[in-house]
Amino acid sequence: MPHVCGRSHQIRTRRVWEDRPVERPREEVARLAHSFWEARGCQGGSPEDDWYRAEREWDEKNRV
Repeated sequence: MPHVCGRSHQIRTRRVWEDRPVERPREEVARLAHSFWEARGCQGGSPEDDWYRAEREWDEKNRV
């Protein structure tokens, strides 16, 4: 790209923080999933369903 001095300069760019994938903190997801189980009176349900729900809610909260 020409510059005011008439020479071409290479433009350096760096990756912006927002471009990096956000990693879900496993401990936070686990606590949230456990809270769903507790809210059901520690009975029934599916641990997998609780885990996936916790991931979805964490993602929504953190806008992943």
